[in-house]
Amino acid sequence: ESGESDEDALISNLSDVDDEVDDDDEVDDDDEFHEDCQLGDELAELIVTERSPVSFVDRLLEILRKWHPGLPKRRKTLVKTPKGPPITRVVSPGEFIYFGLEETLLEFPKECFLKDVEILNIDFGVDGLPLTKSSSKQIWPIMASFPDFPDLSPLIVGAYSGPTSKPDDVDDFLLEFVTEMNHLNSRGFIFVTEGRVPVHFQIRVFIADAPAKSFLLDIKGHGSGIGCPACDQRGTKKYGEAMVYSTEVGQARTKETFKKRTDKDFHKKNAVSGLARIETLDPVSQVVVDPMHCCDLGVTKKMLLRICQGKCSSLKATKKLKSDLNNFYMGFAGFITNEFGGRKTRSFEQLKHFKAAEFRLFNRYTGFLVALKFFPPDLRDHFLLFSCAMRLLSKDGITEDQINKADEMLKRFVHDFPIFYGSTAVSYNVHVLLHLCDNVRLYGNLNSFAAYKYENYLQEIKKSIKKSSHVLTQLRNRLAEEKFVRNLKMKRRPAKVLSQKRKLKTKFLGCGFCYKTAKFDKFTFKVNSCDNFCLIDQDIPAEIKGFIQGAEGIEVLVQRYKDATPVFTSPCNSMEVGIMNVSEVSDEIEVFNLKRITHKCLRLPYNNTFALIAILHTT
Repeated sequence: ESGESDEDALISNLSDVDDEVDDDDEVDDDDEFHEDCQLGDELAELIVTERSPVSFVDRLLEILRKWHPGLPKRRKTLVKTPKGPPITRVVSPGEFIYFGLEETLLEFPKECFLKDVEILNIDFGVDGLPLTKSSSKQIWPIMASFPDFPDLSPLIVGAYSGPTSKPDDVDDFLLEFVTEMNHLNSRGFIFVTEGRVPVHFQIRVFIADAPAKSFLLDIKGHGSGIGCPACDQRGTKKYGEAMVYSTEVGQARTKETFKKRTDKDFHKKNAVSGLARIETLDPVSQVVVDPMHCCDLGVTKKMLLRICQGKCSSLKATKKLKSDLNNFYMGFAGFITNEFGGRKTRSFEQLKHFKAAEFRLFNRYTGFLVALKFFPPDLRDHFLLFSCAMRLLSKDGITEDQINKADEMLKRFVHDFPIFYGSTAVSYNVHVLLHLCDNVRLYGNLNSFAAYKYENYLQEIKKSIKKSSHVLTQLRNRLAEEKFVRNLKMKRRPAKVLSQKRKLKTKFLGCGFCYKTAKFDKFTFKVNSCDNFCLIDQDIPAEIKGFIQGAEGIEVLVQRYKDATPVFTSPCNSMEVGIMNVSEVSDEIEVFNLKRITHKCLRLPYNNTFALIAILHTT
């Protein structure tokens, strides 16, 4: 038997990706292929982006070569697939490949974002990715990203592949990575780009969920009762598999106490291990609380499950209440904008299948309306503490006063959590909310260190691994192809903000036409849809009617909402967190420069008017 599951075999047949190791380094007679051929570049981008099967691409090239003989014969030549097997080493119980941070950065073209950067901040993310449902085989990539350039996809610095959930030993897994970080530190964290430009970079944060953090830091897990990486607070009781944590903060851990192993029960080894072996790294402050796993998949999911299962002391989950709540919530589906990745509101009967982005949609954008309509006052006020804190901590340019206000809200929320959800409900995720604001003070808003960028990229990796054999070869090949296409894109001119294909027939202000779609910065606006609401200069709510090319750049035509009022006033005025009640727009059309739009907004129906909610995330 081959050992390949039916699922793997089916995927392999469908994808037909040519990743078998070929040791003879066959050379095609395609040397005449011109690398600057525009058609070839566009084909390569299409093929890599759409993950077109090898057999299809080879047949397509065979046809196209009749008219374009400069094209190569085979897919692997067109998209620059590497030849031969990659260099790997054994990391028990699997294998490991290391691409290197500096080597990966040096692969960027001369004319890219690096040429104007003085200090390059780099974040790292590590997480396990199951490859198929039929086996325990996983891949554990070490990913790097650039928080100051959020449009750039993460890069893979190294990766483990093995038959079990994670490598046996963290120091073996991190060997090359830690060695390179310490070597780069000895050079002052400076590397020289392809264009001979010296760039100073610094490690900003490591982002991981609780199990991955425990592995990377080589500390006790979150279920041990002593697993809080920020303080020495102990769990008190254990009910089944759930450890109950304290609602108070313990003695703060520091870089010094961590590396000296002051709390011996907290560490798995007596010697410094894991990420703490990076000389300049603070393993306490630089390995952050991940908002995606803690706040969205953790706390929000726990609250909603307990409410829907009738385990909330303040709300009796009757059949009628659940039906009314579902109908109310699903009524928002047609109003959700494209920033939510196609995630619409759906029935809470599907709660166990909600994705992280759906819980974020609830705790920052839609949940307050559910709380105002269905929750009793005490439960409503408790939820609003959490929701308002999440929105404050998600704001761009957040101030120290706003962080302090959010910190007080979270302390009250955690303190009262067992009152509403039971004494056994204070899990690790609830407890570490007490440390969240410390991370925001150091690194900026929640969006800047949430794992969403890595989670999205992990799904792209999963799509590119077509079968369970030669996993690291497939990964190496796909990354090389993506690098080739990425560099092609970087050499192009930026896309136009306005599309000539998107015009309105309506004439405004004597203009011959207006555009109905504009894509700029972080948002895409579309007239006559749920994607045409915004805030101008932070606090002017408006409905977009069109876009024009003005003398001083692109301008937006809007109708301003007349009187915006707060939706709620406690625990803060809702307008402080970008939530307001609006109804009628003025008759006057006003013109603003596109750059004055500061937020795109979600507009949801509520009490015969609308709640206008500033969108605070981009990934």
